[in-house]
Amino acid sequence: MAADLNEWTLEFARATPGCLPSATFYPEPGVTGYVQAALDAGARVFKVHLQVGGFPADEPGLLQVRGLLAEAGVPVVVHAGHAPVATAHTGPEPFAALLARHPGLTAIVAHLGAPDYEPFLELAERYERVALDTSMGVQVRTNVSPAGS
Repeated sequence: MAADLNEWTLEFARATPGCLPSATFYPEPGVTGYVQAALDAGARVFKVHLQVGGFPADEPGLLQVRGLLAEAGVPVVVHAGHAPVATAHTGPEPFAALLARHPGLTAIVAHLGAPDYEPFLELAERYERVALDTSMGVQVRTNVSPAGS
């Protein structure tokens, strides 16, 4: 399934100016091949949702994939936080185990690792190539008049 998703998203990016070519992966047969194909086709970011995929961040079947991505320097947006529903595969501890084994992996923790913001912030401070997606931390205000108007 991921190989087909990647073909679609990469084609969409080629046809859509300003769209960042993205891809995904799951621990399944052929994963290394289709991740390499996505990299060869120009993927600039990958996304992995541990909760939806139902696998741990340090899934042994993804060892070669993590190596490919670390070598290419291509970031992986990882949905590793417990929100909206915690699983055995979410939270800062399983993600920290992955980083301890692969400190060179470029990773972006989606949604600040909600609701475990502080432990994920500590991981970002400890690992140079880890960042936090702050999209959930932005409060949008509408219909606000400038001061003095």
